Amino acid sequence: MLIPAIFWMMACDDILEQDIEDSKVVLVAPGDSVSLQQSEVTFLWEPVNGAGGYLLQVVSPSFTAPAAIRLDTFVLANRFTYSLPAGAYSWRVSAENSAYYTPYFYRSFTVLDSTDHKATVQGLSLLSPANAHVTANSAVKFSWNKHPDVEEYMLKISGAADISAYLKDTVVSLNLTAFDDTLRWQVFGITPEGQLRYHAPERWLFIDKEPAAVKLSAPAADLVFAPDAPIDFAWEASTAPDLKHYLFSLYDAATGQPVDGFEPLEINETEKTLFGLGDSLPVGQYLWEIKTVDRLGNMSTVGMEKRAFEIRE
Repeated sequence: MLIPAIFWMMACDDILEQDIEDSKVVLVAPGDSVSLQQSEVTFLWEPVNGAGGYLLQVVSPSFTAPAAIRLDTFVLANRFTYSLPAGAYSWRVSAENSAYYTPYFYRSFTVLDSTDHKATVQGLSLLSPANAHVTANSAVKFSWNKHPDVEEYMLKISGAADISAYLKDTVVSLNLTAFDDTLRWQVFGITPEGQLRYHAPERWLFIDKEPAAVKLSAPAADLVFAPDAPIDFAWEASTAPDLKHYLFSLYDAATGQPVDGFEPLEINETEKTLFGLGDSLPVGQYLWEIKTVDRLGNMSTVGMEKRAFEIRE
């Protein structure tokens, strides 16, 4: 039951860390074995529940035969940007807290020399957005350089989307409101004879929108409960496509601060929209709230409702 756990936490000075040794770190970018045109590399992975931080390591050319350690750092967030010279690299990430750590998870990539990718794209290169660009804005402007031997361009977007657009111009703005995920994009050049002869290396784009708030269902606002009455909290299911978990919080209505000893509770069963307090709370006035959290750690903030209830003798 929840309340005994709250009282136990209040009485105990030790903080028990969550065992994350069997957890998996899902690497997002750079993609495995990709070739990058730019030296500035953004490393991105999904947050691990219970992790206090992450150990990120980059070597060249590989961990099986490392010639040089390029990066060895502990970061609190789930992304890190670092500049690297042209070459072949391997990177790995492990999630950690004060008591446990996960295995390492690996990927490799190559940073191209400017002369290497100039020959590859034959004068056709992407301008914006930059590779591994992360945005919360669904309106994205794509642009690339003009090629003298190209009559028409094909913009190809794949991944969560599957879009092909044929264009005469070298810039286009698309509204990608339907997507909240990882996308790949590339441009091909078509000659007047209809031959697809030119292309630019693929880039990654991350549309990382804040998940929408959910509507609270029950109990109704300002209801009064007896100290020994069980309370069931209910809300409408989230429509976020990459929902990771719900976060249940309880506040003191007088101060607006979290109730002492009550840490926000993660509800990892995303199909579950009901949470019950089986034991009584102390007499007082409270606020409760449900937040949605997506797989990249974004938390709903807009349109949030804190609903009041009271425990009275």
